[in-house]
Amino acid sequence: MVTLLGKEGKDDTSQKEYCNKEFDEAKDKNKDLKTKISEISASFKEKQASVEQVTQDIKEINEGVQSLDESVASATENRKAESADYQELVQQDSAAVELLGMAKDRLNQFYNPQLAKVTTTEGPYAFVQVSLHEQQTEDIEGPVEVAPPPPTAGAYKKKSGASNGIISMINTMISDLGKEMAVAKVDETNSQKEYEAVVADAKEKREGDLKEAQHKAQVKADLEHDSEADEQEKATTEKEQQAATEYTEDLHKKCDWLLANFDLRAQARGAEIQNLKRAKAVLAGADYSLLQVASIRRLRGH
Repeated sequence: MVTLLGKEGKDDTSQKEYCNKEFDEAKDKNKDLKTKISEISASFKEKQASVEQVTQDIKEINEGVQSLDESVASATENRKAESADYQELVQQDSAAVELLGMAKDRLNQFYNPQLAKVTTTEGPYAFVQVSLHEQQTEDIEGPVEVAPPPPTAGAYKKKSGASNGIISMINTMISDLGKEMAVAKVDETNSQKEYEAVVADAKEKREGDLKEAQHKAQVKADLEHDSEADEQEKATTEKEQQAATEYTEDLHKKCDWLLANFDLRAQARGAEIQNLKRAKAVLAGADYSLLQVASIRRLRGH
């Protein structure tokens, strides 16, 4: 019986050590799993925030590209309008210069024949020359009688001073028109260069923005893939944590009573062993007394 009690004590001690060891390991494992789940959740949340930010960045880039395209289209329409205005101005000023040149030539034919030019223009204002020529021809057809000048009239003189003033004014107008066309040409050239520079810059920016949008789209796809991996890992870890929790609960069922009563059981066994030893000693002493009585009787011949 003492041997059995001793074996029971060793079993309790072994079971206590096992329970304490398993509880410690389960506690550490649950702590590690909890920390891992927290880290995965934080990582997932961070990736989701990054996905939202990248999505917003892509949206802004696309809106910027659309706005850029609209600005280029508007610049193109403005450039067409400016070019049309320039062409119209050149046509009008050129026609005016041609008409003024014809008027100047007519004046020179009358006032300064040596400066007159032979006009063979077949342009849009040639009909003016033809009409004047026809009218002059009609005026001189048939015999023309020239009345003698009045007795008091002197010799006819051309008013060259007045004509020179008119011709000078025409020259100024022609010069002004030429300057206006020259300035307009410079403005047109500069405007065209500026437009081409704007289009080139817009093209370069558009290509860069689209490339950036493609890069961010790839980043978004990678983040979404990593987020899915985090979700899967979190689900797996949570299952592992649940299994560890259930194992801890089983440990409590197996170990709580023993751990709570270990000292009492040890004391009870110790006391029982002592009682058994004393009882054995008492029984051993009684047996020795009986043996002594039997020996004396034999010696006495009883």
